[in-house]
Amino acid sequence: GEERYAPAIAAAIVRARGQAPVETTFQLVEIIRSAMPAAALREKQHPAKRTFQAIRIAVNDELGAVDAMVRRAVPRLNPGGRLAVISFHSLEDRIVKNSVKLINVLHDAPVVHLTQSQAPKTANCGGGFACLDRFFGINPVTNLESGTKNAYNKKSCHNLKLSLFDLQGKERVTGVKPRKQ
Repeated sequence: GEERYAPAIAAAIVRARGQAPVETTFQLVEIIRSAMPAAALREKQHPAKRTFQAIRIAVNDELGAVDAMVRRAVPRLNPGGRLAVISFHSLEDRIVKNSVKLINVLHDAPVVHLTQSQAPKTANCGGGFACLDRFFGINPVTNLESGTKNAYNKKSCHNLKLSLFDLQGKERVTGVKPRKQ
């Protein structure tokens, strides 16, 4: 979804596998590099970063897990309850919002995505570490037990997105089933 050169990379991997099995990550990196234009190889990030991320997401079924979490969480909301979801990249954010939309349509559920102006003042944080700090009252860089700084990866949170959903009805949402794989 997020790799611009995915078709070329996939074709290069298929061609390489037709000649011999790809047995190491180093081989895979070289195949990926060979499929990308020269300008892409000069970008700041490693050329294989998005491809390895996509492989990890697919192998671990991370997007399926996000969808399953939303489908399990929404029926557990009490009327007036709030669901807070932290996503770390746009694919997860899209899955969260689309899953809630689908639940709303299929189950006539009044689950409302709060806009920034509707959210509590503490949630209007603009993303990143500020969301965790302001909304949840924690700073993920500080170890809560010892108060010392830890090796939390700040870069992993710079795209962090906090989405809030309210159940605005008099009954719980029922009949939400997991998607068939």
